[in-house]
Parts: sequence; C-alpha cells; structure tokens
Amino acid sequence: IEKRVAHLAQQIITVSEYDRELAIRSRIASSDRIKRIWNGVRDIDPALIADTNVSPKRITMVGRFSSQKCQEQLLQALAKLQRDDWCLDFVGTGPRLSEIRGQVSDLGLGSRVTFHGQVSDPSTVLARSQFFALVSRFEGLPRSVLEAMRAGLPVIASDVGGVSEAVTAECGYLVPPSDHSSLIRAIDELLSDELKRATLGMGARKRYSKEFGLTRMIDETLAVYEQTMS
Repeated sequence: IEKRVAHLAQQIITVSEYDRELAIRSRIASSDRIKRIWNGVRDIDPALIADTNVSPKRITMVGRFSSQKCQEQLLQALAKLQRDDWCLDFVGTGPRLSEIRGQVSDLGLGSRVTFHGQVSDPSTVLARSQFFALVSRFEGLPRSVLEAMRAGLPVIASDVGGVSEAVTAECGYLVPPSDHSSLIRAIDELLSDELKRATLGMGARKRYSKEFGLTRMIDETLAVYEQTMS
C-alpha cells in the first residue's frame, strides 16, 4: 500500500531511522524524499517525575494487549525471580486482555498485578513507578518509552525497530526479543540496585529533555512542510 501511494507525497516522514532505512530498502521512495523525525511528547509537571527508590518497586508496562506486545513474557520473567519486592501495573486494553489476566492467575501473581485499562494520560501511573518495561515483537519509536523517560524512569525494552534510538546505555537496558534470560537479569538488577535505578532514571530524563520534547518534533515537522511548499 505504501508503495502504491508514495508517489502522491513530495516528502515522507518516518518516526525512526530504522523505519526510514526499511522504507529505503523496500523502495518505497528515494532516500532524499524520506525524512526521519523522532516522536516527541509534551513535558510534565515536575511533581510527576518518579521517585525510583520507593519500595516495593512498581514496574509499569504501557501497551495494547495484542500479538505485538508480549505481556506474558514479562509475567513469566517476574515469576521466575522468586522474590516478592515488586508490583506490576499494566496500562492498556485489547483482544488478549482476558488471556493475560488468566496467565496472572495461573502464575499466582494476582495480588501483585494491577490492570488499569485504557488510560488517556499514563503520567500519573508512571509517577508512582520505579522502572518501566516494554516487551514486544516489533516497534517504530514507541511513545510509551518516551513517556517513561520523561518521568525519569529507567527502561527495559525489547531491542526491536527504533527502540535503540531512544533507549541507550545511559537510561536503560535493551533486551534481544524473546531472550528470557536477559530479561530476567535486567529486571533482577533494577530491582536489586537502588543506585542503578536512580542513575539510569536521571539519564532517561536527561535524554528525553535533549532529544524527545514535543517542540523539537513540531519544529522539525513544520520545516519539512515549509521546504515542501517553497
């Protein structure tokens, strides 16, 4: 579909360099017609920046309950930790919600997992968290990760799509998709290391402020339109 309609556009914007390179390889359009502009999100009140050193540690995953997201992998990793100093918040809805609820029950985690449903602004949930996780099969540049970084949260995320363009070593862990051992190690380390959570959380907030603000995205997008119309 993108190939068929690409000729109608003078410029094409992708949300990540990963998507830009994929479009070029797929011959959607020539490289000079495809511009990468990272997603940006509006900043929050400083009161909504998280405290990473509250116990028990709250882990948040924001994402649709669909085949793209792997909430079950996060649950299985937490169940294998054999420690109880954590709580998990799921934000979102979707066709796999009942299935994931069933897995929570089967794993005996019902007392530590909260389903918040669809939340238009997850900033208040993130403000109560100590770190963020996004386990998924594919992504562009997920806003949920940027919102977590904005809240000053360390991030554990699957290394898919353009996620690595946001999550660097200064703000979290990238885990190969379906690598359960790496996911368990990353979670265990953040649960165990107070200084690591604080350091990565500050790094995440700093990277958000530098690269992923809403004003930067708007300015770059307007520049593409102005160039196209001139």
